[in-house]
Amino acid sequence: MTTPRRRMTLGLHHTVTGHHPGAWRVSTQTTDAESLEQHTAAARLAEQALVHLLLVSDDPGTPARPASAPSPEHPRLEPTVLLASLAARTEHIGLVGSVPSTSTDPVGLARRLSSLDHVSGGRAGWDLVAARSAGTSEHAWSDTHELVAAVHALWDAWSPDAVVRDRRTGVYVDPSRIDRVDRTVQGHPVRTPLPASRSPQGRPVLAHTVTSEAGGHFAGRHADIAILEAAHLPDGRPAAHDLAERAAAAGRDPAELHVLLRVHTVVAPSLAQAQDVHARLVAAGGEAADEAADENSTETWGRRTQGAASGTARPDLLVGTAHDVADRLTDLFEQGLVDGFLLAPALVPSGLRRLTREVVPILQARGLFRTERDGTTLRDQLAATRRPA
Repeated sequence: MTTPRRRMTLGLHHTVTGHHPGAWRVSTQTTDAESLEQHTAAARLAEQALVHLLLVSDDPGTPARPASAPSPEHPRLEPTVLLASLAARTEHIGLVGSVPSTSTDPVGLARRLSSLDHVSGGRAGWDLVAARSAGTSEHAWSDTHELVAAVHALWDAWSPDAVVRDRRTGVYVDPSRIDRVDRTVQGHPVRTPLPASRSPQGRPVLAHTVTSEAGGHFAGRHADIAILEAAHLPDGRPAAHDLAERAAAAGRDPAELHVLLRVHTVVAPSLAQAQDVHARLVAAGGEAADEAADENSTETWGRRTQGAASGTARPDLLVGTAHDVADRLTDLFEQGLVDGFLLAPALVPSGLRRLTREVVPILQARGLFRTERDGTTLRDQLAATRRPA
């Protein structure tokens, strides 16, 4: 019996202003980060291409932020509000929003995410973003573990059959089917039952951008999706295997963890044209290219630019034709380095259109990406791309 070829997971790091500080100056379209119409158009492009999920980042002070947001004053919509709006304007794509690990209101957080999972039909996810100050601090990471445990406990407290709607007895919800929650987060007790029934996924998908050893342990223990930057790839071994071992050490099925590499793309009809677009982006971005970089990361757009110009670019910057980009994604995936990619087009909407209409079809023709949907919920769709045991 022939073993089916493994297929990659693809996500879109969603923004309408592009993933480069100079993108809004180079783009031929006036971009507006607060325009629901532009967000909807981008989300639908990704959905039509069968991309599994889109990730909306928020905090510009984290490595997960869009490079197009060089300062805290850059206007943007709150992720869960935007994603709830997109839930009504899309049908299938997963909707993942960033959440700071410093949140001290697990009840409010659990309720927002559960509500998003309900209104989207099971497509919700959250990207738990560690604060810069966390680093390797055991105390800071202990608070993060407590937050996840409390949110999960609130979701799990509701039995799937707790809502009975019994007209004869007049019972709408059976309280005996809601467990008591008794948790503590950053010294604050969490005992209030969640005013939201069990959502379609039970637990919305949890993502985490790994930027440290402690973050890797956290992802191995809790995350469904681990997102990596090129600067933090383990040396000399596939990142997917490294994190899978951490998941196994935490008592989990390693196949449950999907490891995605965030890749920035500049796609054009020819390599020369792509390099020209990239050069114009760098010229337009100015000093903001380095200023926008995370101070805890060794990667900046400036350093990536030097690598691309010398032909020694890191694997997270892909500049070239649709075939060039597809070839590089294929190579990284077939090496077993990662399970898929979080695509971050430097230009939106033009760069996103080239990714979805030119690069994705090449991957599909090679049997590396799906040609039809694999389930209803985001968790179901991710399960279809699990690594073989």
